Amino acid sequence: MSTSPTAPTPPTSRCSRKSARALTTFRSLAISLAHLAGRTNKAAAHDHYPNHPADALCELGLTG
Repeated sequence: MSTSPTAPTPPTSRCSRKSARALTTFRSLAISLAHLAGRTNKAAAHDHYPNHPADALCELGLTG
């Protein structure tokens, strides 16, 4: 019985772990802000804000 060699696991850098954690944090923040703004459909909010970034800033009270 032969065993197949396993590929070495690439080292996980500290930087990539921090980046992943930061992206997860910003995603959670965006979902929470959309919920607070009254959006209940996450997919609709995800489709809306890239095309209307000023709406997001207005809902956060950062623009008039």
